[in-house]
Amino acid sequence: MEKTKLFSFIEHKIISDGSLNDCLEIIYNDYDPNNPNKYLGLNCCNHKNKTFQTNYYIGLDWIVEGESAIMVEPKIKGLNYLKMFMDCFDCDNIIAKEKLKDIYHIDFGRDPIKVKNNTFELTPLLIIHFIKLMQSLTKRNLKKDYIQVEENFNSKIKGKILFSKNVKYNVFKGREDRFYCKYQDYSSDCIENRILKKTLRYVQKYLDNNSISIKHEELDVICNSCLAVFEHVSDDLTIQQIKQFKVNPLFKEYSESLKVAKLILKRFSYSIDNATNEIDKSLPPFWIDMPLLFEVYVLTLLQKRFKNEIEYQVKGNYGRVDYIRKNSPLIIDAKYKPIYSDIFTQNEDEDELKFEKSVSGRFKIEDIRQLSGYARDKKILSKLGIKGNNVIVPCLIVYPLDKSQYDIQIKKSSYCISSFVEFYKLGIRLPQM
Repeated sequence: MEKTKLFSFIEHKIISDGSLNDCLEIIYNDYDPNNPNKYLGLNCCNHKNKTFQTNYYIGLDWIVEGESAIMVEPKIKGLNYLKMFMDCFDCDNIIAKEKLKDIYHIDFGRDPIKVKNNTFELTPLLIIHFIKLMQSLTKRNLKKDYIQVEENFNSKIKGKILFSKNVKYNVFKGREDRFYCKYQDYSSDCIENRILKKTLRYVQKYLDNNSISIKHEELDVICNSCLAVFEHVSDDLTIQQIKQFKVNPLFKEYSESLKVAKLILKRFSYSIDNATNEIDKSLPPFWIDMPLLFEVYVLTLLQKRFKNEIEYQVKGNYGRVDYIRKNSPLIIDAKYKPIYSDIFTQNEDEDELKFEKSVSGRFKIEDIRQLSGYARDKKILSKLGIKGNNVIVPCLIVYPLDKSQYDIQIKKSSYCISSFVEFYKLGIRLPQM
């Protein structure tokens, strides 16, 4: 069998070295603006010159299944996207919590792709998501449901007698004082909780046998505390029961936890023995939406710094602004773009966001126009408590710093884009491996 060709690139890069020429027509003809994550967003940007460009998705995908595949890695070397994802769960914004499930997607329905030097930690991504969901879920009482229970009673009847089993276990053995019955019980030992407990067992075993690039002890503690809540729940389930189980979308928190649980069980092929080994040498097609991850991560930082002053995804008359700061009016937008990167000097004042006038820096004019529109949108201005037409609202663009740059914290400094009035940009250092 011919070996699969794996093309490896960095996100948001121009590819003009001819490596993808054989795939030109496939990628060009399959491009769908309504499905931007196809081929991880890889696009033929110049058909004539056979030039491609990667997007802001990282992960693995087939170009031709079994023949050629593409791997796109983060543009920031050593980026710890697991830590970013885990930190996002500290955000208490309802809209942001809803978006967490859209940050990544795994396609277990397609063949896995073999990778030699894998830099991705896909299994830990699932595990972090599941553990953080379970941490939230177990703060409430476990769901209860009516379940069918079979029991061999002594000198009493409950529910209805199962005659065939009663004959087998009692009559044939001369135990005529006993009755094998089936009855309904309202219990937390329902199939939903059994699936969650079984998954927690798998996760516990994985954490005991594998190291991942975030605080391992914290995950261990959360996993063990969650298991303690399921003390009176069985994890006795067949593979068929798990596969046939349909998640009920009415129970929102349970629904999301069960979806991720089923992905983890499938990842380990429904065998706890597979949780003892690192199996990320062969990965299913998957993608991580880096701009969305960055957007929610920035919100987490802003909320830690400014608490209730920050509102997220504020709707205007035209479009939605990422964030606004109400008490000291400020329009903020997260841009996961390298164009804004510069080397700066640090402002030591930690009390407020300070705007330095000394640095102009690079920018994208379409971003300036977008934020300028938000700053003139009457619906957004109303949210900021601004009346009248003569107020210039400051606009701030937040972007990721490259690892090689100075470590600037979000609470310490911000820099003027001097070509425009009241326009600023702020670089933040992302977690590293």
